[in-house]
Amino acid sequence: MAPPFSARAVTKDGVEAHWGVNYLAYYHFLTLMMPALKVQPPDRDVKILVSTCAAYILGELDLNDPEFLERRYPGRRPWLVYGAAKIAVMALVAEVQRQLDEYKRPDGMPTNVKIWSVDPGIMRTPGTRRWLSLGSLVGLLGYLVTWPLWWVVLKSTNEGAQGFFAGLYDPEFGRGRGGVLIRECKVSPFRKPEIESEILGQQLFEVSKAQVAKIEKAAALERAKQKKKDEEAEAKAAKKSKSEEKDVTPKPKSQKSGGKKVAFSDEADTIAAESSATDTPKSTNKRRTKKT
Repeated sequence: MAPPFSARAVTKDGVEAHWGVNYLAYYHFLTLMMPALKVQPPDRDVKILVSTCAAYILGELDLNDPEFLERRYPGRRPWLVYGAAKIAVMALVAEVQRQLDEYKRPDGMPTNVKIWSVDPGIMRTPGTRRWLSLGSLVGLLGYLVTWPLWWVVLKSTNEGAQGFFAGLYDPEFGRGRGGVLIRECKVSPFRKPEIESEILGQQLFEVSKAQVAKIEKAAALERAKQKKKDEEAEAKAAKKSKSEEKDVTPKPKSQKSGGKKVAFSDEADTIAAESSATDTPKSTNKRRTKKT
């Protein structure tokens, strides 16, 4: 949860941070895993634990505006946004378990997948420290001064993890029904009765499916634009390199002198050598003629 007086934050895809991290990511993952969960061998015990928080009691979920786009963003009361996301994820857990229970396996066996919401309680974590200190240095100083109080009041991470261990290893939960809330290592009733509503679960699935499809479509368009830009940049770079190669390639030099072409190359050296070889005998013949 963001500290009070924080500005509205969004994910890379433009989704409100609380909604995207605490709910939409879970929805996307679980819906992608549903086909695999439905075909698990009957002798395999599959358990899924989703972390939640008691702040869901303070949340206000509105499926018409889950990201607080139309409503004013409660920067001073971030627990309203955070709690709404937690209500949604707990309703998602209940709906996923309902769909798994209603699925008829080809082998006629009952579903062997259980999914629960787990509330570990308020622990001494970096997130809690950031929230209590309001994300400021002055608040951090106050947190350090009052550290003995928080050490007594808040749970350690080991104590908070006991609820997850109970869900994984306690046979009582394996025999019970899924989709419930585990708190203090036992099944706890929901403080928000609408979480178990089948209507809310179905509406939540529809809204989330449309939102994920919209995000994926926008991401695909962005990837296509980026790919086109990269291809154009590569084409320009290849064209530029070809033009540079043409400019660097040496050309044979030639110069006209008195109507004759004088070549400055290996041929010129050969011609000079031949001319010197022919001139030498002529000079010796002239000397012999003078003597005679």
